[in-house]
Amino acid sequence: MASKFLVSTLIEDTKIWDGDYGYLTGLDKTCLVLAQGRNAIIIDPTNFHTIATLRSDEQLTHSRIVFLNEEDSEIDSALKQKQKSDGIAGTNVIVTLSFSGQLNYWRFDASIGEYICHRLFDKSRAGQAPYHLCTLENASWITLTDSKGLFTSFHLGHRGKRVQNYIRFEKVQDTSMKTERLMLILGHDGNTEKTIVRVFNLASGEVIYAQQYRSKFNQIIPSVLGEYDMMIGQGGLVLFNHITEDSQQISNRTSFARASLLHQDRASLLHQDRASLLHQHTLVLLAEKNGTVTTGRISYIGNSPVIHFQQLVSVQRTPMLLLNMGAWIRLIVMETGDAEVYRVTSNDLMHTAEKIGSISNLTNIKDVCVIGNGRKRRLVCCSGEEEEGHLKVYSPEYRFTQAFGMGIQHIRKVFPIKTQVWNDYDNLVCVSNDEYSLLFNVTSAGFTPFGKSVFSSDPTTFVGNFHHQNCIVQVTRKGLFVIRRTAMSELELVNTIHSSIGEIEQAAADITTGTLLLSADDQLIRFTCTIEEDFPVVDEGVSVYLWFPISLISFMEQESSLYALIGYKNSCGITCVSVGTMQTIMSFDPPTSIPKSIFCTRDFFIVVDESGKRVKFFEYSVVNTYQGKFVCMQSGEADEEVSVGDSTAIESTSAADLFAQATSTIPQYYGETPLTSVSSVHLETLGKCLILVSECGLLVGKYNKSPEIISLYQTPIKVIYQETTNTITVITEQFDSALGMIHTLTIYTADDYSKVFSTSLPAGEKCVDLASGFFTNNAIEYFAMLSSIESAGKLHIFEFQPLSGSLHFRATDEFSLPPKEMQFNGGQLHVLLAGVNIQFSYQQGDLLEVERSLTSEDMCHLCFNMNKLIVSGSTHPLQIIGSDGNGAVPELAQAIASISDDMMGYVDADNNLNSFYLDDQIIGHGGPGSMHPRGRFWIGSEIKFMLTDRQLVFGEIVENNPQAFFVTASGSIGFVMKLTSKWSPVIRDFINAAREQEMSEPIAEKTRQMHSQRRDTDSDYIDGDVLRNIPSSYELIRKVLLKIPREFREKWSEDLCRDDAIAEIAYTLIELRSLLKPF
Repeated sequence: MASKFLVSTLIEDTKIWDGDYGYLTGLDKTCLVLAQGRNAIIIDPTNFHTIATLRSDEQLTHSRIVFLNEEDSEIDSALKQKQKSDGIAGTNVIVTLSFSGQLNYWRFDASIGEYICHRLFDKSRAGQAPYHLCTLENASWITLTDSKGLFTSFHLGHRGKRVQNYIRFEKVQDTSMKTERLMLILGHDGNTEKTIVRVFNLASGEVIYAQQYRSKFNQIIPSVLGEYDMMIGQGGLVLFNHITEDSQQISNRTSFARASLLHQDRASLLHQDRASLLHQHTLVLLAEKNGTVTTGRISYIGNSPVIHFQQLVSVQRTPMLLLNMGAWIRLIVMETGDAEVYRVTSNDLMHTAEKIGSISNLTNIKDVCVIGNGRKRRLVCCSGEEEEGHLKVYSPEYRFTQAFGMGIQHIRKVFPIKTQVWNDYDNLVCVSNDEYSLLFNVTSAGFTPFGKSVFSSDPTTFVGNFHHQNCIVQVTRKGLFVIRRTAMSELELVNTIHSSIGEIEQAAADITTGTLLLSADDQLIRFTCTIEEDFPVVDEGVSVYLWFPISLISFMEQESSLYALIGYKNSCGITCVSVGTMQTIMSFDPPTSIPKSIFCTRDFFIVVDESGKRVKFFEYSVVNTYQGKFVCMQSGEADEEVSVGDSTAIESTSAADLFAQATSTIPQYYGETPLTSVSSVHLETLGKCLILVSECGLLVGKYNKSPEIISLYQTPIKVIYQETTNTITVITEQFDSALGMIHTLTIYTADDYSKVFSTSLPAGEKCVDLASGFFTNNAIEYFAMLSSIESAGKLHIFEFQPLSGSLHFRATDEFSLPPKEMQFNGGQLHVLLAGVNIQFSYQQGDLLEVERSLTSEDMCHLCFNMNKLIVSGSTHPLQIIGSDGNGAVPELAQAIASISDDMMGYVDADNNLNSFYLDDQIIGHGGPGSMHPRGRFWIGSEIKFMLTDRQLVFGEIVENNPQAFFVTASGSIGFVMKLTSKWSPVIRDFINAAREQEMSEPIAEKTRQMHSQRRDTDSDYIDGDVLRNIPSSYELIRKVLLKIPREFREKWSEDLCRDDAIAEIAYTLIELRSLLKPF
């Protein structure tokens, strides 16, 4: 089979998902707070400028302003007194919810003038995505609901107070708070075409109303008309009353996407009976999918509620959010991330809207490029406006971002002291060297005198927190120290156990069962921790002698039995010991040198040796003493974080291979400094952090794939990378009151992003395009800048010399026509102007015109395929230059790019990525020929631009080719990569099977539409988003592979169609998935 092309998302879009409007105590002003991408953005509603950006590690779905009742909290007494004198009983905080279910609140710290993030609810307990957050204005209660009906209510005035309930749904569609006690839940129960509405009383924990409807609804709005609530969706507009159990459809229009209350008679809030409401009315704002915004006036005619519509305004894209900004003012947020603000005026029965402001997509991507050399390449995006202008550098590897460090010498090990949630001891870690141990407070970044008489100061081998037994066990070389947590939340030493096997060298614990394994030389001993009458008891158990001196102990569970994997100081083998009987069961023989780390999960375990080589064992059976299979994992891969209980495994190679498990000693490297220990700690302000210990000291920080941000403080419009000088060149613009818009060219090093050169263009000259490349018979890589001066154009050729940090202009040419775009190809520079394309060479310091080709005047984009120039415009079809005009595609293109050496791609008006090949006649002779279509792929979003750049993603299943990137109007970035012919049919068949499995389950309508569009179109494209979104589970992926019909699998290559190749394919797909989710 010929090679296929995988199309996938690299970076999720940055559209605005949610927002709120209200008073922020810390800033002492009323603000807008919008959840956009990974950020919560605080905006001044008077001028729509950004006040602050709260950066999160994950994509946000919700941002709300919530009242924090602090009457009974420990805050500064002077501040509390001032609040009371001002009539304030608390402060307003910002609550954010991420796609993963992580719930945080952000509180303003006046001492540093910034918002600080605090953990409210960990994502590990949030249930199943997607999640819904509902709040009530001026109330301290918030409710988090998962997709299956598990919801947790929090009261921010009582930090630990929360109530958890469960109401079974197949899928929750929307939630809303009617009062502090009543919550409305809209969802489906099995049949996704029907809707179930339930009203839940949070105080009593009971469902007080439930009703099923035959149509699908997607939004619920509380208290629209007295006790009447409203639903919108495919069933039109329906009012229902949970008290009278009455419901009425007031409109059968199904085109509405969102709704919001616009105005409500005060009387309708005060009187609840229908007789009192007969002369009242409510205005709602309704947004249609085509961008039309309509008012709906709900009132009574006789005893029946009716609605009268009036078209108010039209916006360019489908509205995603209608946000209340006070009386008669609404923010309309569109799917692109742009927003417009309107003031609605009511004159009797007529309503008009006046646009009073707008907010552009604050992370609107202007340009992208691939930087770096070899496999350490990164993607750079320029976005933001004015002071918020910046570059974002995305890397496929995990990156350690240091929060702070301490120059503590000679540390060998570090252990977190984790106790209960919200306990101060979470911030303490035990650090140890060869002579003593100390307690380090990560929050205050200093040593604490706390616990001097509780913890031993001897060198520590292990510290384990046994939550169920209410104790912490510290293991030193001499023995065990058992410490319990008292009712007053203090730590108390309750027992000391001296070692009976000599000096303890290694230790490991299984927290769930309360089991400790310790070793001294070649002897292994078991301890068991229990609790009797609220008092922890640690009992010494069986000890055994093994083959060699022990260097590693790691617990492994299989088929409800607990085992230990034992590594040795002078042997490559791994021994499996039954923890219950302490008998040796079997051995594993990894193809490694002496193991330095073992990490176990439910389905596999990984052995890491001194060189960083990693071997993954899977499909083994301890009961049957079967070693199973193993694969050698390449050094340099960036795998996802895997959490198992209190342990965290992180695989990465930002500078060298780091494979860390909390409480393990892993001699690896970070930069040039060898690490002696790696551990993790969960800080309230930062979340989960890594603690890296080396000879130079201790570093605390985040370890994730968050992008590096380079602030420019101007609006960036172009970015380009030059490989020979390893530099990034950025064009920014800034308005000057005297000179107008000024464009500036700035050059940064690609290693540390330091500025090495900057110059401003003359007033009136604006950069249109930027390129870097080589001319024929010239080894220097030049920059080319195409600029405009009024309606004319100018071309500059210049050379950057990194040693001197200077920029030398080599040649200039001027044009009387407006410039459009340019590109290097085949040792020459092609410049597209309005109506003509000019081909330049550079010889002996002179810029020479080689050829001139006529084009349509509106042609504004160019690209090359098989050395043929192809141009596109807004009103004319694609045109191949030099093909006598017979190679035109009979439709318009939003964007074009070369997908591979022999295939072109363009995006049409319906957001399809089309592909075609050029036939031999066009390529060879430039005569009449044709473009051969190869199918299309539905992207589903408007494409701003496409480009072809150097290869960003590598792997054995990926061919070494330039890769095409596309940027959508909503801020997402996707790419197209060419798969090898060997793996193309495997990945195609797997994704088809995975898609069918997902479509058989309840999924969002938009997802179902995407699957249907992409499944029903035959093309050379494969939908990478299916694999990207599937869980990284070996068992799940193997299950999907086995669903592929045998007649399909028989068409795979000989070494992949065998039954015993399923495991290899599954892990290759897991690796591919990690390539598709690098950022």
